Amino acid sequence: MVDSQSQLGFGFGFEQRIREGATLSLSSFLDQQPASAGLVPMVFEHADFAGRSAVLGAGTYTVLGEDQVGDDLISSVRVPAGWKVTLFTEPGLKGSSLVLTADLARLDGGFDDKVSSIKVEKG
Repeated sequence: MVDSQSQLGFGFGFEQRIREGATLSLSSFLDQQPASAGLVPMVFEHADFAGRSAVLGAGTYTVLGEDQVGDDLISSVRVPAGWKVTLFTEPGLKGSSLVLTADLARLDGGFDDKVSSIKVEKG
């Protein structure tokens, strides 16, 4: 009997990433592109784009609620081409800031689990 995954040519760790809570689409595996490619930015609770996640459209998020993973919980960020995400360590877009224009799999010690507000811009 042939394993259906090997027959279809998957093998990208699909099942493992689902168990880790990643947000995935089948086309992202077939195209070998990040799940966020061409979409909108996403934030993740854990490093390497794992754990709970939230999609963030353009706008300001002055206080991070459960819909945005939560205050002081973000550890990685996906930023598709053409987007800019600015992270802040304090509510109200205050405190230290970090500007991202590409994916970041692991926030450094100054921002890991310390993000309290976010500004998301297109273009």
